Amino acid sequence: MANNFSELRAKMSPESRARSEAVVKKIMAKRRENAMTDTVLKSTAMDILVKNLGVVETERFITLILKEPFDYTEWRKANLSDDIPVEALNRQAIEYWHSTYPEST
Repeated sequence: MANNFSELRAKMSPESRARSEAVVKKIMAKRRENAMTDTVLKSTAMDILVKNLGVVETERFITLILKEPFDYTEWRKANLSDDIPVEALNRQAIEYWHSTYPEST
């Protein structure tokens, strides 16, 4: 297989090889960027959850998210206001959950 690839590469013009290498570099850079972003996001989220909920409740939260469907984006559009106290926000989230997924109560 390596010989076939080498033969094909040898047939490419220098300009074509340069374009191909540039595309590959761009794709690989984007993949590294996304992987790092995902890693940082997960790490930051876990730190926040553990700090605010503790280890046990964080595990419980993750289990709930994986087990039960919840469309945060739709809920946020319908319910979230920038100036709402945390307690009221929590109450609204619970009410939304119960109205959207009554079978889960």
